[in-house]
Amino acid sequence: MTSTSRGGTGLSAQQIVDAAMALTRRDGLQGLSMRKLATVLGVTSMAPYAYFASKEKLIGEITDQVFAQVKVPTDDTTVPWEERLRRFGWAVHDVLVEYPGVADQIYTYQRFPPSAVPLVDYGVRVLQDAGFDELRAAEAFDVLASVVITRTHFEAHQRLVMAHEPDTSLQDRIRAGWHRLDDALDGEVPGAQTYVDHLDRAVGATVFERALDVVLHGLRAELGQHP
Repeated sequence: MTSTSRGGTGLSAQQIVDAAMALTRRDGLQGLSMRKLATVLGVTSMAPYAYFASKEKLIGEITDQVFAQVKVPTDDTTVPWEERLRRFGWAVHDVLVEYPGVADQIYTYQRFPPSAVPLVDYGVRVLQDAGFDELRAAEAFDVLASVVITRTHFEAHQRLVMAHEPDTSLQDRIRAGWHRLDDALDGEVPGAQTYVDHLDRAVGATVFERALDVVLHGLRAELGQHP
């Protein structure tokens, strides 16, 4: 990425990306606009376009730089493969959860940043070390990545909502959503009621850890291994 200023703004492309990433942390990608970005930078609304032809181009750069922050765990083959993948999952989670909307770029918008390549390489190699052949390793990694990305995206959105609505609990919001369905439900729904009643213990990082447990347990069972 060039660092030379353009259009007499005195800005570099990296300064624009840095400001955009700060806005993303605060407002999420959905809250990012070129006009808001220009206001923060103190330039005209068209100035960022001197570096990025569209908002989508800027989001692509943000996504790449966010994924670049994920540190691939030290590849210690003396550590059980499940633990290596657990550390990997948390490493991805702990970065992406700080940037609401970025995780969603992978599956919803099919934006695969170059910086994600080392992460894919690491995950697939660990699965092959565990005993999966190439096809099964690819499939297993896709399942693991799907769970990590989607759960992290949801948790990042939860955090964003709570940051902007501090007087409303997440449980209250979800309960309100369920109650809007009351007229459409016939008969009792004990399973759904149990879900709503236990939301205070089934949100955020707790669910993420549980999701990792389920995936890793399933992969271990596929290999015919036992804890």
